[in-house]
Amino acid sequence: MERLEQLLGREQEIDGLNRTLRDFVQSEQATMVGAMHITCSDESDRETASSFQHWFADSLLPELKFSSRPVFQIANLGGRYEWGASAIAEDHFSTKETGDGSKLLVVKVNSHVAVDGSHGSPTFGSRNRYGLKSLFGGFLHALLNDENVPAMDQAHEVFSSEGFSRLDLLRDAAQVEPNFRSLLIAVVNAAFASSFSSD
Repeated sequence: MERLEQLLGREQEIDGLNRTLRDFVQSEQATMVGAMHITCSDESDRETASSFQHWFADSLLPELKFSSRPVFQIANLGGRYEWGASAIAEDHFSTKETGDGSKLLVVKVNSHVAVDGSHGSPTFGSRNRYGLKSLFGGFLHALLNDENVPAMDQAHEVFSSEGFSRLDLLRDAAQVEPNFRSLLIAVVNAAFASSFSSD
């Protein structure tokens, strides 16, 4: 667990992160291992999903079909946790071989934002996509700007839980430097997805 804790808050190479996660889970020697992966619908998240499948799931998950060890996947705008999903994923991976043995469900949350360091200090939030400047984390940007997009009510509820508006904090330039706003909303989104995944 110490090796995983050392990875928190640091930029990681995607494949290396998934190999480290795989090695940790193997060391736990659980009777059953399941995995749920939460990503944004954005096509740029395909790389993270492919890496998690190859370096983690293909080594550890039970076969669903011959040579197929798929992850329970949630892909939606903003990479939001869907209520009750972890309980359903746990049920799916509870195989007859598990019996009374230990079960381990790994929930990996990917909340993404673009970073561009080509002009000296890094800027977050947009990069070129197919030759045009584009927002990465468009749903989260829409949330920050109070735009009306699908699932906005649910997102507002999560970001305002416990009677505290995290969006107001993120919008306050005295509290959050605007250049880091895109990065921090992605971090908050991932943190809340993981905190709500233990239902």
